[in-house]
Amino acid sequence: MRELFPEIEPYNKGFLDVGSGHKIYFEESGNKNGIPVIKIHGGPGSNSKPRHRQLYNPEKYRIICFDQRGCGQSKFEDLLLDNTTQDLIKDIEKLRMFLGIDKWVVEGGSWGSLLALVYAFEYRENIIALFVSSIFLGKSDDLFSYQNGANQVFPEEHEKLLNYFSATSENILEKVNEQIFQNDFEKAYLAAKEIFKYDFSLMNLVHIEPEEELITDEIKKRTLDSGKIYLHYSKNKYFIPDGFILENAKKLVNLQTTILQGKYDMVCPYRNAYLLSKELPQAEFITIISGHHYNEPENIDVMLQVIETIADRLNTSKS
Repeated sequence: MRELFPEIEPYNKGFLDVGSGHKIYFEESGNKNGIPVIKIHGGPGSNSKPRHRQLYNPEKYRIICFDQRGCGQSKFEDLLLDNTTQDLIKDIEKLRMFLGIDKWVVEGGSWGSLLALVYAFEYRENIIALFVSSIFLGKSDDLFSYQNGANQVFPEEHEKLLNYFSATSENILEKVNEQIFQNDFEKAYLAAKEIFKYDFSLMNLVHIEPEEELITDEIKKRTLDSGKIYLHYSKNKYFIPDGFILENAKKLVNLQTTILQGKYDMVCPYRNAYLLSKELPQAEFITIISGHHYNEPENIDVMLQVIETIADRLNTSKS
């Protein structure tokens, strides 16, 4: 099994003003003259993490990580103002231009896979290779975690979630929305924490407890903001028409594309990746025995292999 590359610190980091009071955090690490690659994190509402840098060979890649609007270290005046899928896609392109990058490798998993695909539809000419994993399509029947599948596999966790919010499978998101957008900060934070605790319980083939951390007021606010973004996108159907990804996938025919999917992903089910692969027959479609979380050994092993293969192909094509 391959292991992540050693920890690495950014050689450049800062904030890019993208308008509407939003300034997105970005960082660069690895080889300044290497293959540019942008990591698009999951969510909606999550953030980039130091471990993301360790997926890429720092001798071969110029590694760009960033936090989406309202996420992580990004700054904002109004969390949800002009916070849509279309805005996030424009932010990625603004970052490419700001960093002076001609073309880059685009990599994203889970929610990041949807953003990577939508970005590719719009800016295909700026992409040299596309790598998407744990595929999320943003379809109306994608509430797999809450209504259409995971509750059948993880009934104990699902029952705890429903009991906490005094909800049913049909109205769970409505009940969560009421709790997270209430005025009592502490109760709203606990509601957001409960949602993420439930999601985390579905992510691995073998259940592991989340790492303990010191809970500060800043962490509570970030958790609550993440919950608000999560619900904002869900309530607005991810700001794309139903079926948008599959209907537009043919725009990416002949683009070097790799799709990676865990067969037992309980957050973004295998069917999503299978349907996408049918629309992109030229793509390399890799199935592995794993769950959703990229930290699972099988996920890390194959992700590292794919990322290394992309670099080797691109370096070979140059010579």
